[in-house]
Amino acid sequence: MWWRRQAQAFGAAGLPCLLLMGARTLPEARAAVLGAREAGLPVLLAMDLFGEGDTLAGGGDILSAFVVLQELGLAAFGFRAGVTGIALSALERLQPYSRIPLLSISGDMAKALAPGDAEELFARRAAGLARLGVTMMGIDGAGGDCLAAAARALANAPPPAGDKINYLDREEIWAADETQVYYLDTAMEYSPPMACGRDMADRILEMEREGWDALCIRADTPEDGDSILQNNAHLARLPVVFLSDHPAALEAALRAYHGRAIVDSRSALDPRELGRIAAQYGAVVL
Repeated sequence: MWWRRQAQAFGAAGLPCLLLMGARTLPEARAAVLGAREAGLPVLLAMDLFGEGDTLAGGGDILSAFVVLQELGLAAFGFRAGVTGIALSALERLQPYSRIPLLSISGDMAKALAPGDAEELFARRAAGLARLGVTMMGIDGAGGDCLAAAARALANAPPPAGDKINYLDREEIWAADETQVYYLDTAMEYSPPMACGRDMADRILEMEREGWDALCIRADTPEDGDSILQNNAHLARLPVVFLSDHPAALEAALRAYHGRAIVDSRSALDPRELGRIAAQYGAVVL
């Protein structure tokens, strides 16, 4: 709600896009994106990293967060770090899977350099980022000449080498939660549908022990979204499949789940409506 109000206020002020910064976890980032996109403006997201850039600042896998967030219709995704080098390994990991622009935001670490040397440094930094697929770069506190040098280097850089990997290919289905990406195929077996409830932990563990490939959860009412929200930590064990015959219930479940879910095609909804709801939350219908 807060993000939606803020985004609508900025949209009413005539801003061309929204840049969201400072999210430390996938749930934080996802809530911000879902709220901000309701303003109808392009949404760019820069998340914070932890330590040497191996994980998100608040914990969680970088690739799984990207898979979830890219499918929500972001205009660009990247990282904010005090030093550019912290984000390099994370950007390199995402580049093969990106279908949207990648961005990097860092601090101005060249304040002690002479103007010409600072511009050269930023140009080299931008060229290195471009090799990782970055097309947008922000430098907090940098002067106009340094920004212009970085912009020229980005504009003149060749496209990154290497082939893109299309994880939307039906031969390999990617689901994801906060901790991992699940690499699936159409032969996976869903668990028997499980009703939503306040405490689903024991039943989820039972399904995991039984060896099902994915956990099927039945959403019957919009209030079931609250149950999903309360059980997200327990759901980070198996890919999640939602089965529902009610549009509002399905939407509430998808909105509450902190990941990229699968929507069961057996749901008794018009296929076009099922696809529309799933696409709105980056889910895949199978």
